[in-house]
Amino acid sequence: MKDEYLRKSCKQGAYFNFVAGFCYLAMTICAFILPSSIATYLPTDAYFQEFPDYKYLFITLKYLMILGNLAMLGVILAIYRVTRPENKSTVTWLSLIAIIGYGISFFQSVEDMSRIPYLVEQYNLGNENIRHSIKTFGITNLHLFILSMGFPGIWAIGIACLAYSNPVVPKYVVFFGFLFGLGNITTVFAHVLVILPLIYLVALGAFIFTPCWAIAEGLFLLKVAKGEAPTKA
Repeated sequence: MKDEYLRKSCKQGAYFNFVAGFCYLAMTICAFILPSSIATYLPTDAYFQEFPDYKYLFITLKYLMILGNLAMLGVILAIYRVTRPENKSTVTWLSLIAIIGYGISFFQSVEDMSRIPYLVEQYNLGNENIRHSIKTFGITNLHLFILSMGFPGIWAIGIACLAYSNPVVPKYVVFFGFLFGLGNITTVFAHVLVILPLIYLVALGAFIFTPCWAIAEGLFLLKVAKGEAPTKA
């Protein structure tokens, strides 16, 4: 019964992996289409002028983020269930901070796609005092990326480090998992410090390597589901 439960969990985790990979890939495409003024989240005149033309693309990106993060919760649980006993406590901690991070990301996405369009509309319709107030307070809290992207990044890097010593796990799976985590951490610095070239560099890396990570991790979990690979981290 336990083995059957494990196989079903890993099979579901693999499918969640594929869904997350697709959503994140679609997100990077949206990010490249959006103008640089919107990518920085800075309340500049260019942002307020250009946002109305890209409003629905921006909202689509946020919905993709929510769907991808929901899928990642399934991936986290699948990896937790195939963890080696000696790593259970560490993976438990890593899983908890990842879930916290994705929870904050849900809040951040809903906040952005509901608040930013409203603020842009008020800015374009308002007087100078309203415009000054909106610019002063900003349109979003960029420091939320520390939690929403940083925590899942720590989880991915931690899992990759633990899995490196497992001979059952292919090294390319470990490598892509590490890159996934590193990309999350780099995104934090890119957005918090507002480094536009780094923002686009991370997006390019995600466009190239996210499908590789999703396919590699998903296929590995399918192997675990078939009993070909007993443990993950």
